[in-house]
Amino acid sequence: SRGGLLEGDVIVAVDEQKVTTAKDVQKTIFTRQIGDPATLTVLRDDKDVTLELVTETMPVPTMMLRE
Repeated sequence: SRGGLLEGDVIVAVDEQKVTTAKDVQKTIFTRQIGDPATLTVLRDDKDVTLELVTETMPVPTMMLRE
Protein backbone atom coordinates (compact mmCIF):
# COMPACT_ATOMS: atom_id res chain seq x y z
CA SER A 1 0.00 0.00 0.00
CA ARG A 2 1.05 3.61 -0.34
CA GLY A 3 1.82 4.13 3.34
CA GLY A 4 3.53 0.78 3.72
CA LEU A 5 0.68 -0.88 5.61
CA LEU A 6 0.18 -4.53 4.85
CA GLU A 7 -2.85 -6.73 5.36
CA GLY A 8 -2.72 -8.00 8.93
CA ASP A 9 -0.77 -5.03 10.32
CA VAL A 10 -2.18 -3.70 13.59
CA ILE A 11 -1.62 0.00 14.27
CA VAL A 12 -0.49 0.34 17.89
CA ALA A 13 0.75 3.95 17.93
CA VAL A 14 0.63 7.19 15.95
CA ASP A 15 3.57 9.52 16.56
CA GLU A 16 4.47 7.47 19.63
CA GLN A 17 0.95 7.92 21.09
CA LYS A 18 -0.62 4.56 21.91
CA VAL A 19 -3.87 3.80 20.07
CA THR A 20 -6.19 0.91 20.82
CA THR A 21 -9.18 1.48 18.54
CA ALA A 22 -9.87 2.56 14.97
CA LYS A 23 -11.45 5.73 16.41
CA ASP A 24 -8.17 6.55 18.19
CA VAL A 25 -6.37 6.34 14.84
CA GLN A 26 -9.03 8.43 13.12
CA LYS A 27 -8.91 11.15 15.79
CA THR A 28 -5.15 11.38 15.49
CA ILE A 29 -4.83 11.27 11.70
CA PHE A 30 -7.99 13.12 10.62
CA THR A 31 -7.05 16.26 12.57
CA ARG A 32 -3.94 16.74 10.43
CA GLN A 33 -3.53 18.89 7.36
CA ILE A 34 -2.99 17.29 3.97
CA GLY A 35 0.75 16.81 3.53
CA ASP A 36 1.56 16.54 7.25
CA PRO A 37 3.98 13.76 8.20
CA ALA A 38 2.97 10.97 10.59
CA THR A 39 4.77 8.01 12.09
CA LEU A 40 2.82 4.80 12.58
CA THR A 41 4.00 1.93 14.72
CA VAL A 42 2.42 -1.32 13.63
CA LEU A 43 2.58 -4.84 14.94
CA ARG A 44 3.65 -7.09 12.06
CA ASP A 45 4.59 -10.74 12.56
CA ASP A 46 4.93 -10.15 16.34
CA LYS A 47 7.41 -7.27 15.80
CA ASP A 48 7.01 -3.50 15.99
CA VAL A 49 7.56 -1.85 12.62
CA THR A 50 7.78 1.95 12.16
CA LEU A 51 6.25 3.48 9.04
CA GLU A 52 6.74 7.10 7.95
CA LEU A 53 3.93 8.53 5.87
CA VAL A 54 2.45 11.79 4.62
CA THR A 55 -1.27 12.44 4.94
CA GLU A 56 -3.35 12.63 1.77
CA THR A 57 -6.99 13.22 0.89
CA MET A 58 -9.36 10.33 1.51
CA PRO A 59 -10.25 8.30 -1.56
CA VAL A 60 -13.84 8.44 -2.76
CA PRO A 61 -16.07 6.90 -1.54
CA THR A 62 -15.08 7.78 2.02
CA MET A 63 -14.06 4.70 3.95
CA MET A 64 -15.97 4.11 7.15
CA LEU A 65 -13.94 2.45 9.91
CA ARG A 66 -15.74 0.42 12.50
CA GLU A 67 -14.53 -0.91 15.77
